[in-house]
Amino acid sequence: ILIFLPGIGEIASLQEELEKFSSFACPLQILVLHSLVSREEQEAAMLPATAGHCKVILSTNIAESSITIPDVLYVIDSGLHRGIFFDDTRNMPALLGAWCSQSSAKQRQGRAGRVAPGFVFHLFPRDFHDTVMLPFEEAEIFRVPLERTVLKIKILLEQFGSPSSLLSQSLTPPPSARVNLAIKELFKIGAL
Repeated sequence: ILIFLPGIGEIASLQEELEKFSSFACPLQILVLHSLVSREEQEAAMLPATAGHCKVILSTNIAESSITIPDVLYVIDSGLHRGIFFDDTRNMPALLGAWCSQSSAKQRQGRAGRVAPGFVFHLFPRDFHDTVMLPFEEAEIFRVPLERTVLKIKILLEQFGSPSSLLSQSLTPPPSARVNLAIKELFKIGAL
């Protein structure tokens, strides 16, 4: 069983609750996957369950695509994730919870049934998926501070134009107000 949760706190809470039920008919082998888990712990999640145990993997979105767990038969998808988003009011990045995109939900669904028929249980209604969840994740350029990007453009690509003009020509251009604010901040600290 692979359960997608938004973050480490939710994983720890559910792990604690599941450990209370570990002595029932099928003892649980509980494993966790997130960004702070060691390589060895990640590899343990990919191994078959211990004989006589039901393997339960509690994971953030790290198991969406970067890790393949061959014996997953059931996926439980909370539909939530945490990510870095740019907070315009505070002019800084923040780690925030949000609904995953439709494409992420599909990736999560695809984790089940690799070696045998599988099932997915979405903890959100189909209508919510279709009307509220975005089709794809928002482009990173909208979610991170632009100072580093502006500085890289200035250093590496200045011969092709100013950071403002190059960013305005990108596939998903950030708001010009954010670009101007990044330039202003870089001038303020003497980086430009």
